[in-house]
Amino acid sequence: MAFLLIGLPCGAWVDRMRRRPVMIAADLLRAALLLSVPAAWLLGVLTIGQLYGVVLLTGAATVFYDVSAQSHLPQLVGRHHLARANSLLATVDAAAQIGGRSVAGLLITLLPAAPTARDPGSVNASPPRRAVVANRASGQRN
Repeated sequence: MAFLLIGLPCGAWVDRMRRRPVMIAADLLRAALLLSVPAAWLLGVLTIGQLYGVVLLTGAATVFYDVSAQSHLPQLVGRHHLARANSLLATVDAAAQIGGRSVAGLLITLLPAAPTARDPGSVNASPPRRAVVANRASGQRN
Protein backbone atom coordinates (compact mmCIF):
# COMPACT_ATOMS: atom_id res chain seq x y z
CA MET A 1 0.00 0.00 0.00
CA ALA A 2 2.87 2.36 0.80
CA PHE A 3 4.35 2.00 -2.69
CA LEU A 4 0.98 2.86 -4.21
CA LEU A 5 0.54 5.99 -2.09
CA ILE A 6 4.02 7.51 -2.00
CA GLY A 7 6.05 5.58 -4.58
CA LEU A 8 6.09 8.22 -7.33
CA PRO A 9 6.73 11.28 -5.13
CA CYS A 10 9.38 9.32 -3.25
CA GLY A 11 11.12 8.39 -6.50
CA ALA A 12 11.19 12.01 -7.64
CA TRP A 13 12.58 13.12 -4.29
CA VAL A 14 15.20 10.37 -4.06
CA ASP A 15 16.44 11.20 -7.59
CA ARG A 16 17.54 14.59 -6.23
CA MET A 17 19.39 13.14 -3.23
CA ARG A 18 22.42 10.96 -2.56
CA ARG A 19 21.05 7.44 -2.35
CA ARG A 20 23.33 5.84 0.22
CA PRO A 21 22.46 8.26 3.06
CA VAL A 22 18.77 7.80 2.26
CA MET A 23 19.17 4.02 2.49
CA ILE A 24 21.04 4.27 5.80
CA ALA A 25 18.49 6.69 7.29
CA ALA A 26 15.56 4.51 6.16
CA ASP A 27 17.15 1.40 7.67
CA LEU A 28 17.86 3.14 10.98
CA LEU A 29 14.32 4.53 11.08
CA ARG A 30 12.83 1.09 10.43
CA ALA A 31 14.98 -0.44 13.18
CA ALA A 32 14.00 2.25 15.68
CA LEU A 33 10.31 1.94 14.82
CA LEU A 34 10.30 -1.84 15.10
CA LEU A 35 12.26 -1.78 18.35
CA SER A 36 9.73 0.68 19.81
CA VAL A 37 7.08 -2.06 19.85
CA PRO A 38 8.75 -4.48 22.30
CA ALA A 39 10.06 -1.52 24.31
CA ALA A 40 6.55 -0.10 24.68
CA TRP A 41 5.20 -3.55 25.52
CA LEU A 42 7.82 -4.03 28.25
CA LEU A 43 6.92 -0.63 29.70
CA GLY A 44 3.21 -1.43 29.50
CA VAL A 45 2.39 1.50 27.21
CA LEU A 46 1.85 -0.27 23.88
CA THR A 47 -1.30 0.92 22.11
CA ILE A 48 -3.02 0.12 18.85
CA GLY A 49 -2.29 3.69 17.74
CA GLN A 50 1.42 3.05 18.13
CA LEU A 51 1.14 -0.15 16.12
CA TYR A 52 -0.68 1.68 13.31
CA GLY A 53 1.96 4.41 13.37
CA VAL A 54 4.79 1.89 13.28
CA VAL A 55 3.23 0.09 10.31
CA LEU A 56 2.61 3.35 8.44
CA LEU A 57 6.07 4.81 9.01
CA THR A 58 7.87 1.50 8.45
CA GLY A 59 6.08 1.17 5.13
CA ALA A 60 7.11 4.69 4.13
CA ALA A 61 10.73 4.05 5.14
CA THR A 62 10.69 0.82 3.13
CA VAL A 63 9.55 2.72 0.05
CA PHE A 64 12.42 5.20 0.46
CA TYR A 65 14.92 2.40 0.97
CA ASP A 66 13.75 0.28 -1.96
CA VAL A 67 13.57 3.19 -4.38
CA SER A 68 17.04 4.34 -3.33
CA ALA A 69 18.47 0.83 -3.62
CA GLN A 70 17.07 0.30 -7.11
CA SER A 71 18.41 3.68 -8.21
CA HIS A 72 21.80 3.07 -6.60
CA LEU A 73 22.43 -0.35 -8.14
CA PRO A 74 23.46 0.85 -11.64
CA GLN A 75 26.04 3.15 -10.04
CA LEU A 76 27.49 0.25 -8.08
CA VAL A 77 27.75 -2.42 -10.75
CA GLY A 78 27.59 -0.54 -14.05
CA ARG A 79 25.03 -0.94 -16.80
CA HIS A 80 26.63 -4.01 -18.36
CA HIS A 81 26.33 -6.03 -15.09
CA LEU A 82 22.88 -4.75 -14.14
CA ALA A 83 20.86 -7.81 -15.23
CA ARG A 84 23.09 -10.20 -13.28
CA ALA A 85 23.05 -7.96 -10.20
CA ASN A 86 19.25 -7.72 -10.31
CA SER A 87 18.93 -11.50 -10.58
CA LEU A 88 21.25 -11.98 -7.62
CA LEU A 89 19.26 -9.46 -5.57
CA ALA A 90 16.02 -11.23 -6.41
CA THR A 91 17.53 -14.58 -5.38
CA VAL A 92 18.79 -13.22 -2.08
CA ASP A 93 15.44 -11.53 -1.41
CA ALA A 94 13.53 -14.77 -2.08
CA ALA A 95 15.87 -16.73 0.20
CA ALA A 96 15.46 -14.13 2.95
CA GLN A 97 11.68 -14.24 2.62
CA ILE A 98 11.60 -18.03 2.91
CA GLY A 99 14.25 -18.24 5.62
CA GLY A 100 12.86 -15.34 7.61
CA ARG A 101 9.38 -16.78 7.71
CA SER A 102 10.72 -20.19 8.67
CA VAL A 103 12.76 -18.74 11.54
CA ALA A 104 9.77 -16.66 12.65
CA GLY A 105 7.58 -19.77 12.74
CA LEU A 106 10.19 -21.61 14.75
CA LEU A 107 10.52 -18.74 17.23
CA ILE A 108 6.75 -18.47 17.63
CA THR A 109 6.64 -22.21 18.33
CA LEU A 110 9.46 -22.11 20.87
CA LEU A 111 8.78 -18.81 22.61
CA PRO A 112 5.53 -17.75 24.26
CA ALA A 113 3.65 -14.87 22.70
CA ALA A 114 4.36 -11.60 24.49
CA PRO A 115 0.75 -10.67 25.44
CA THR A 116 0.07 -14.23 26.57
CA ALA A 117 3.17 -14.24 28.75
CA ARG A 118 2.10 -11.00 30.41
CA ASP A 119 -1.56 -11.85 30.98
CA PRO A 120 -2.32 -15.54 30.44
CA GLY A 121 -5.74 -15.26 32.09
CA SER A 122 -7.18 -13.08 29.35
CA VAL A 123 -6.48 -15.69 26.68
CA ASN A 124 -8.40 -18.43 28.49
CA ALA A 125 -11.20 -16.25 29.85
CA SER A 126 -13.50 -16.27 26.82
CA PRO A 127 -16.66 -18.36 27.25
CA PRO A 128 -16.17 -20.45 24.07
CA ARG A 129 -12.65 -21.33 25.17
CA ARG A 130 -13.87 -22.31 28.64
CA ALA A 131 -16.62 -24.47 27.10
CA VAL A 132 -14.13 -26.35 24.91
CA VAL A 133 -11.79 -26.90 27.85
CA ALA A 134 -14.70 -28.05 30.05
CA ASN A 135 -15.97 -30.47 27.36
CA ARG A 136 -12.52 -31.95 26.83
CA ALA A 137 -12.04 -32.35 30.58
CA SER A 138 -15.33 -34.25 30.87
CA GLY A 139 -14.56 -36.40 27.81
CA GLN A 140 -17.31 -34.93 25.57
CA ARG A 141 -16.74 -33.98 21.93
CA ASN A 142 -18.28 -31.11 19.99
